[in-house]
Amino acid sequence: MELYLPPSPNDFLERLFQLSKVASLQDRMTGLAALANFDLSPVQTKKLAKVALDTAKLLSQLELESFGFQSSPVLVLAEWTADHLIDSLVLAGLRRRILFTLTLGPYGLLHQALLSEELKRGSPRFILFLLDIERRASLVPIVDSNASAQWARRTQEEIEQLAALVRDNWKAVPIFHNFFSMDGTIFGNHEVVIDRGPAAGIARLNSALLLSSRDANFLLWDLNALVAKYGRKNIHDLRLWRNAKLLISPDAAPLAMDQLAALCGAILGMSKKVLVLDLDNTLWGGVIGDDGLNGLRLGPGSGDGESYSAFQRYVKSLSERGVILAIASKNTHEVCVTAIREHPEMLLSMEDFACFRANWNNKADNLIEIAAFLNLGLDSLVFFDDSPAERDLIRQALPMVAVPEIPRDPTYYIDCLEGGRYFESVSLSSEDEHRNLQYRENANRSAFMSESRDLSDFLRSLEMTISMRPYHPTDLVRITQLINKTNQFNLTTRRYSEADVRALGENPDNLVLSARVKDRFGDNGLVSVVIACPDLDNKSFVIDTWLMSCRVFSRQIEQSVLRSLVHRARSHGALYLVGCYVPTTKNHLAASFYPDQGFAAIAPIGETLPGAKWWRLTLDAYDEPSLLATIEEF
Repeated sequence: MELYLPPSPNDFLERLFQLSKVASLQDRMTGLAALANFDLSPVQTKKLAKVALDTAKLLSQLELESFGFQSSPVLVLAEWTADHLIDSLVLAGLRRRILFTLTLGPYGLLHQALLSEELKRGSPRFILFLLDIERRASLVPIVDSNASAQWARRTQEEIEQLAALVRDNWKAVPIFHNFFSMDGTIFGNHEVVIDRGPAAGIARLNSALLLSSRDANFLLWDLNALVAKYGRKNIHDLRLWRNAKLLISPDAAPLAMDQLAALCGAILGMSKKVLVLDLDNTLWGGVIGDDGLNGLRLGPGSGDGESYSAFQRYVKSLSERGVILAIASKNTHEVCVTAIREHPEMLLSMEDFACFRANWNNKADNLIEIAAFLNLGLDSLVFFDDSPAERDLIRQALPMVAVPEIPRDPTYYIDCLEGGRYFESVSLSSEDEHRNLQYRENANRSAFMSESRDLSDFLRSLEMTISMRPYHPTDLVRITQLINKTNQFNLTTRRYSEADVRALGENPDNLVLSARVKDRFGDNGLVSVVIACPDLDNKSFVIDTWLMSCRVFSRQIEQSVLRSLVHRARSHGALYLVGCYVPTTKNHLAASFYPDQGFAAIAPIGETLPGAKWWRLTLDAYDEPSLLATIEEF
């Protein structure tokens, strides 16, 4: 089994020792995260996890977040042995700048643990349930044709009840894994046909869990897919299960925990957003400048050509689900464009790329330009390049960029990129399907702005329509995505699940507003969200969450949202709006937002994070701005 990571450096222990002595805790954590991006042995994993956890004890949650890390306590409620997974999960989290701290609940006592006030005081972000499916499946009789279906339904209901206990009593996201059959089938191939026996019941249960996970509000860790890809014997050692109740073998722990960490990272907003691709020997075989258009290996006729075509299809599918594509190639621009437009087997078009940098510049500089052009952080980028020298350059110059270790054989490019789980997602919105188009339209806006006389002239010429409306169920997926992915204009950077957003939106006392923006260049979609909750004693609405997509900065969207929020708060009888700004490494551009809009500084309200600043706007004193857009209120 292979990860997508380069081999461990020979001087790993020396690097780790030196990092443990670095005085700057930010530099130490950054170095540890970079060192985690190697394929480490179990001993190396344990040592690195210990240094990371020891360092984290010296830091507050706010300090960690100010360094660009997410703190994520996890409560593990297990019916099988999980101690050997902890170090691998810490390591997999570090790769994604997530610091997992794990607490193991009482073994086998799921319901009792969920009633424990002591465990609740640990404030877990996730509760991971590890269930013994063999014990449950052994209860399935094979003589009754309905028994398999009934058993699957009972087990599904048990999981949904546990998820409901978490939802009602904890501020945490429950995670359940699906299941694989550990024993042979009773009826062979016919077992699935007649739908009897344990294997058929597990297949039915897994299908049901896929459908119920969203409605019951739990994350589904697709352990069965891992077994299907790598083989049951590579993930599960039956002897270790019988003797020590290890469902996942120690050798498989890095793969399994990397999969789990990616799932948690999607909820925490730590998934990558941009795939930056090389061209020669990456999207096609050969060197366009030397081999010419007809000399490229792409399409049917050779194994390599078909592999490159399959990779292009995979990349195009990523684009269609919302991953932004960009090119960084050392090449002559016009030659590359000609190849993409004229090669008969090319599956990707110029329109698939939001940013295209084909030149002879340093690739680190090109990546910096791409991130700036897209108005995204460098830590949003994945760099996919067949050249070991270019990969090493980016790892050293830009350690926040993810750089998978590319195999020499293009047959395995898809496995490599998929294995990194960089673009893990827990939802799909209509905006995802048009993201590359939206970024290309943004490029047109930028070009148009450079030709405008001033900002007012630009905004007026955009012919914008900004639509404000209260929470609607059809917006649930997109609102949740924005909450969990937006970092730059995000005043509190709170993260919520779909169930959290639904509960906030369906509470009639709350103000949950979203803004959609259209202009002459296209539809930006839903780009801003604000959530405000009433404080009746102080006749205020307290702003819990306020965020906006980076694609619409400096276009009066925030002023439009505030205008709508003020009007709606007044209609509820409020006298004030109260807001809090919590600083992170990424949201500094929003630091002056409240005072710029006329809010006055006030003392902190209730429990608050260190460094947070509180502000209040007197609604009667609100001076409504002149907006250069059409505002629609729903």
